[in-house]
Amino acid sequence: MPRGSKPGERRGGRRRATPNKRTVLTDRILAAASCNPTATRHELLLILAKDQAVPADIRIVIARKSFPAVTSRSVESGTQKAFASLVPIPQSVEDASNAKLDRGRLGAKMGPKAFPALGLLLSIVQDTTALPAQRRKAASEVSGYFLPEYSDGRKLRRRKFPPDECGFVVDPDLARELRDSKLRLASLPLAKKITPYTVAQRASKIQTRIRAIQQSLQCPCPSKYGRNDVERDRVRLESFSLKRRSQRILTLDEDLEEARRMARYDSYLHGPESSARRRLADLRERRAVLTLAEKATLRCLELLYPPPPPPPSGPDALTRAEHPFHDLPISEDEPSPPTSPDLPISQASKASTSEARQEPSQAT
Repeated sequence: MPRGSKPGERRGGRRRATPNKRTVLTDRILAAASCNPTATRHELLLILAKDQAVPADIRIVIARKSFPAVTSRSVESGTQKAFASLVPIPQSVEDASNAKLDRGRLGAKMGPKAFPALGLLLSIVQDTTALPAQRRKAASEVSGYFLPEYSDGRKLRRRKFPPDECGFVVDPDLARELRDSKLRLASLPLAKKITPYTVAQRASKIQTRIRAIQQSLQCPCPSKYGRNDVERDRVRLESFSLKRRSQRILTLDEDLEEARRMARYDSYLHGPESSARRRLADLRERRAVLTLAEKATLRCLELLYPPPPPPPSGPDALTRAEHPFHDLPISEDEPSPPTSPDLPISQASKASTSEARQEPSQAT
């Protein structure tokens, strides 16, 4: 029969006093900067990417963020100068051609500056006159760039929650946090006795948390959550917003419903279908100047998301009340069929049609 762990017994996880990934990377950055105080930013990053003491997954992250595959010519020229000292001096014509090829390969691996303060932080780490605490703080910020975490230091919970009628699954507390963060962000300009710099810092922190929550949401299946459901959620959220503006207090059920609908609505707005439709609209606007790859993407997106069908046409498509001309008066210029008081309307119409058939024969 299975049982739990004994008091003090540890099963799995990281052992005690084992540093995490960011601590390991911070220590290696300090070691590499101390051994190479005159190295450039690109050389130091290359040393970290080749450091065997750094775990392989961290080195992969450093290589992807520091040495992307696609670069511009200006970046290539700058990196060729930076790595000129790494290629040996050629002794012959063949060595010169090989050295030029090596410089081109090294330059092609370097990417643009994604983090402008990275070079300044690395220079602080290499500064031997700075205090050890300051150098370690700069190295910690560099490791935080390569291994980021959430703004509030908490990870999103991965628990099982029942799906709603549209198949959408979300943590109620996470949905409330998303709703509250949006309300807090909207009320920031109304705050008093704080500087604009403080407002900008708080807004940036709230926006980072909102993006993290939105990226964790899973959009429901389009067969269960379509455009009509999205429109209903939008209208319902507007009603909740009007109720809040009138300073009316929402009930507990309404509070939970608002949080769930807002999370579901955001999952659709930031989901794959909305992104594809925005891409389709952009390609349609630039239809005349598209490349071959963009034309192929446009054809695929038009097949996936065709335009809505036109409204039905025909006499039986709309009823008389739904017809746009149902309230117009009937014209009195056309004569009505003669009616006889002795005959019903149907027989009178038959008689009029028979008389009309006999008139051409008499004329002939």
